[in-house]
Amino acid sequence: MRAARTSSPLRPLLRRTSVARLVWGAVACALCLLALRGRALAETEARVVVISAIAPDARLSHVLRLIRGELAGLGLDAELREDPAPASVVGAPAGAYGALVIEASEAAISVRAFAPGETKPVVESIDLDSAGVDAEVVAVRAVETLRAALLPFAQAHRAELSPAARGFARVAEPAAVSPPPATEKKRPLTPRVAAPRGTRNAMTPWVELAIGPNLLLNTSSSPLFDAQGVVLLGHAWGFVALGAESSLFRAELAGTGGHAEITRRALSGQVGARLRRREWELATRLGVSYLNYAVHGVAEPGYLARDLRHQAAAASLTLSLAYYFVPSLGAYLSLSGLCSFDAARVRVAERDVGTLDQPSLALGAGALLGVF
Repeated sequence: MRAARTSSPLRPLLRRTSVARLVWGAVACALCLLALRGRALAETEARVVVISAIAPDARLSHVLRLIRGELAGLGLDAELREDPAPASVVGAPAGAYGALVIEASEAAISVRAFAPGETKPVVESIDLDSAGVDAEVVAVRAVETLRAALLPFAQAHRAELSPAARGFARVAEPAAVSPPPATEKKRPLTPRVAAPRGTRNAMTPWVELAIGPNLLLNTSSSPLFDAQGVVLLGHAWGFVALGAESSLFRAELAGTGGHAEITRRALSGQVGARLRRREWELATRLGVSYLNYAVHGVAEPGYLARDLRHQAAAASLTLSLAYYFVPSLGAYLSLSGLCSFDAARVRVAERDVGTLDQPSLALGAGALLGVF
């Protein structure tokens, strides 16, 4: 005979307790997931993805490293990604504050910048053959392109962005006070584009005039002082120089029976090349010169004096260093060498007392005046 089963009054209570524990556990897990998700969004809010082709060359790799450094210095986390087809990228990845797509060719680097949720990029093409363009300039211009693309998004979502994200876009922190009166107009916030490093005062005038004195040293005669004027034509790396020189004082060569007083004039035509870096310029030029000498003889009693002229051609080479105070005004130092094809030999009483410009060395200094 079976004993009658009696139900325990504790069982319903245990069931209710287990269900309550399961409900509270689920709520706690959901809250943890929401907290972790909010933390992940906060961590990726200032993340920028920089996309390039797979296995970029050394030049592009250097540019990518500089871009990453520029973004890190502005408080953003830059993630470098390689894509087999960067041209197919049409937007920023999910969770990213923005995206930069960098593509390189032989003569240019193309930059496309995307804001979150936008498929139309801000595009910048950088010509690598332009004067003053190096890897640092490319990196700065890429970061400024990204800033221009993110500006509308940052203005619309400034309350949701982190201080680093607002600071990069140069958007003011949302005001906690009441809005200004209706009569007060808000000035629109416009982006400022930084000037690329290494390009300030880098333009050279089309036409320049170099004027100044020269000290002419010959190997076998006394020094000559003359004034020089040179017109430089061309603002790129190559140029043409047309010059003229004239003695300021007569040089004197003495011998037994008298002395000779010499003046010298010259015309020159040269072609040259120069390297410009900010305010400094290093140039060299090579060409030919026409030389005209006038010799006035002064004889002692018993000797006969004569006045003679001599003309000759010569090869010339000049090296100069210039500093520009402003784009159209500078100063220069020059060192020139000249060798005459038919040197002028000065004789007093049938004896040689000097030979001119075979060879000679000239030290010059003066001012540069430019016209754009």
